Amino acid sequence: MNQFDPEKGLAFICLYILNYLTPIITGITGGTMANKNLSALKRVRQAEKRRLRNQDYKTRIKTCVKKVESAVASKDADAALNFLREAITVISKGSSRGIIHSNTASRKISRLTKKVNSVVKSEAA
Repeated sequence: MNQFDPEKGLAFICLYILNYLTPIITGITGGTMANKNLSALKRVRQAEKRRLRNQDYKTRIKTCVKKVESAVASKDADAALNFLREAITVISKGSSRGIIHSNTASRKISRLTKKVNSVVKSEAA
């Protein structure tokens, strides 16, 4: 959408320009604060490290959940049980490290266990 549509109005044009300029401005300033306080700069570095670590761990959780769900979809009870054990470990550690809320972790574990149990019961019958 390189051309401005006059029917969209001035608000649309302002938002378009703002969205276009924001990455350029943050690229020039480095995305950090203008304040050169050493402790503030250290907090920025720490926050970035934590953000990347949390992002990595959340990705691990999602991958484990997908593995369990794909094993359940293929009705492979043994693989589903193995992947479930791994997923429970990863989710619990994520909860204890404060990456996800404890209720969220419990909900994910409960739903995955329910799905795996349905496959195990159907295979046993």
